[in-house]
Amino acid sequence: FSGSIRQMRDIWKLAEDFGVDTYRLCERMLVQMLYTGVRVEECLDIFRSYTKSGGSERIRAAFVSACCYDDVVKEEPADPYVFECVRQLYQEEAPLHSVCRIAYLRYFADRERDADVQKLCGVFLESLLAQGIVMPFYRKFFGCVPQLSAYLDKTMVEYRTTSGARVMIHYLIQEEGAAGEEYTHEEMRDMFGGICVREFILFFGEQLRYYITEESENGEQLVVSDVIQKGEAGEDISEGRFTILNDIMIGKTLHDYDTVNDLLFTYFRQDHMVEQIFTLR
Repeated sequence: FSGSIRQMRDIWKLAEDFGVDTYRLCERMLVQMLYTGVRVEECLDIFRSYTKSGGSERIRAAFVSACCYDDVVKEEPADPYVFECVRQLYQEEAPLHSVCRIAYLRYFADRERDADVQKLCGVFLESLLAQGIVMPFYRKFFGCVPQLSAYLDKTMVEYRTTSGARVMIHYLIQEEGAAGEEYTHEEMRDMFGGICVREFILFFGEQLRYYITEESENGEQLVVSDVIQKGEAGEDISEGRFTILNDIMIGKTLHDYDTVNDLLFTYFRQDHMVEQIFTLR
């Protein structure tokens, strides 16, 4: 039978109740939902039924990608089963869209991760970083891959819009209480599907003032403005020279000059070691 998705859904329900093989019907429904964008409430149950019988790798990957896209771009949380399928597809060496990797990482960013999940997160992070796709939640994976160390000292501003929109960020970095100076502006980079990100390095006592504008038919429109203050000790989880400099500024503010001297010694020792060990060729 081939008809509307709701008609096929009703037949599928009856067929399941009578123990009839629904593999071909499930496949037809999934393909139709992917092409039309019209889904029924039972779409995930239909997908489960389809995958139980194996299912085409191409159709499974396409459906999982669509669910992950809704999770990442539309912020409609995907069912945990979707992320289990992402892992299965990766193990089968099936082609995985970048959105599947982003969604998988977002899902496990605030959840406990066993050794297998942590390893797969590392693989996905390396792939996305190689493509230049950077998201603020990557900080939750500190220690997972060495490449992340380049972003741990950065404050990230994220703005969501429609894909392809031209978004400008106007910003000013100044010390607390300072006034004046002019705003700098530049285009924000669309990391994926309209998720725009801009990275900044802020030291203790500095604040980032910014506002974001988006181009539309009516010209440039102000969409958001905010101030980010870098003022809390212990925010940085890296152990590089940036963190040492930041701690020096905190110690100076607190008049803890013994700590400042110790940190200065550590900084210059590390700086000297870097100069001696690493040379340009």
